[in-house]
Amino acid sequence: QGKHFSAPNNESINNVMTKGTWAIDDNQSLSANLRYYNNRSREPENPQQSEITAENKMTKRSTLQRDAQLNYRLNPQDLAWLDATTALYYSDLNIHDLVLKEGEKGYEQITRGVKLENRSRFFTHSPASHLLTYGTEAYQQKQNPSGLAESFPAAKINVNSGWAQDEITLRDLPVSLLLGTRFDRYHAENKKNPDVSADKWSSRGAITITPTDWLMMFGSYAQAFRAPKMGEIYNDGKHFSKDTSHGVITNFWQPNPNLKPETNETQEYGFGLQFDNVLVNNDAGQFKASYFDTQAKDYIYVDVQRHYTKAKNIKQAKIWGWDVMMNYQTDWFSWDLAYNRTRGKNQESGNYIASINPDTLTSRLDLPIARTGFSTGWVFTAAKNNHFMVTPPRIRPEIKPQAGYGVNDFYLSYKGQSHFQGMTATAVLANAFDKQYASPQGIPQDGRSAKLFISYQW
Repeated sequence: QGKHFSAPNNESINNVMTKGTWAIDDNQSLSANLRYYNNRSREPENPQQSEITAENKMTKRSTLQRDAQLNYRLNPQDLAWLDATTALYYSDLNIHDLVLKEGEKGYEQITRGVKLENRSRFFTHSPASHLLTYGTEAYQQKQNPSGLAESFPAAKINVNSGWAQDEITLRDLPVSLLLGTRFDRYHAENKKNPDVSADKWSSRGAITITPTDWLMMFGSYAQAFRAPKMGEIYNDGKHFSKDTSHGVITNFWQPNPNLKPETNETQEYGFGLQFDNVLVNNDAGQFKASYFDTQAKDYIYVDVQRHYTKAKNIKQAKIWGWDVMMNYQTDWFSWDLAYNRTRGKNQESGNYIASINPDTLTSRLDLPIARTGFSTGWVFTAAKNNHFMVTPPRIRPEIKPQAGYGVNDFYLSYKGQSHFQGMTATAVLANAFDKQYASPQGIPQDGRSAKLFISYQW
């Protein structure tokens, strides 16, 4: 809901998460994380189009997700080379729709995986100490449609990876180095299309210099690899239908089994400052700024045309920008300020990449209420318009100009004391002034809403 507009949407959400750790002895522990999410709603079949039409019918939708992870850690105190973790994880996402006058359609996605990792310390008392991290991971993801489902064909993908990283700390110089490499391989299968396979080595290196206790400088170079998602490769059903002055337009997904994996190289440079007792006693200030530049090959993006939607590759793309953050704390309040500016361009056409968000500024002010355990706060998020992407408009008809916006959230938080030790609770009034706004991609965002978060740790 927003000003002058009320979306036909009614949701009931239950979300529970619990985690716990059992210390078997001084050297080993077993921990588990469980999460249950249940969202039952009445909303348009395509929630990105809020208006109910003959092509976008009212739908009863059930979204159920169950996640579980089991971790075993072995860390004998007298063995510096052994700090091993084994993780088993499982996720089950099930979406079921009952569409008015149409029927039932469903979609299930199951993920199963295992991850092994060890951290070894060598030459701890030498001029150059080493922390070596190495491991492997394997997981499978399967999706299965049911009923009248069109957009999620049956498919599965297997991913295997291995990595090694050495973090070197120099004792006689204020310098730390990081060197690492990683291997990824994936294999995707679908009965209607050829199998898709690819693999890639990626490496990274970084340096951090701290010449004083108040100054830190850093630089890094990293390669990365992103395998296409199942939906990007295999989706072949109806995406959406829309009423126009020329009749109903139906947009279909087009599969792309020739979609290539995305690879990129990123350089990042920056510095950080830290001071104590800046303006008053017991205050502290931090500032950090960085610049990044990514050269991407076969960048994956979703191309939405009049009658079809298809995941494609951009042969060469460039993504660059700034991240700036500041934090100031006193006994009376704390203030966080963060700014991000990111730009992305297709280097073949010169067009901006529409999926990248415009400039964003986030401010968070937190005020403790005496020594009660309560605090109140204000979060302000401002985003610039995306008009720079659509100049001149006739060249980028697929991008809708979106105005900039400012959204205010207010919260009251409690951190348990005495008999309530371990309990935290937060009540949030999000988008308090009911601002009507859309994402840069034109998707309407939530209006005013109230949320309550409660957690208890023992």
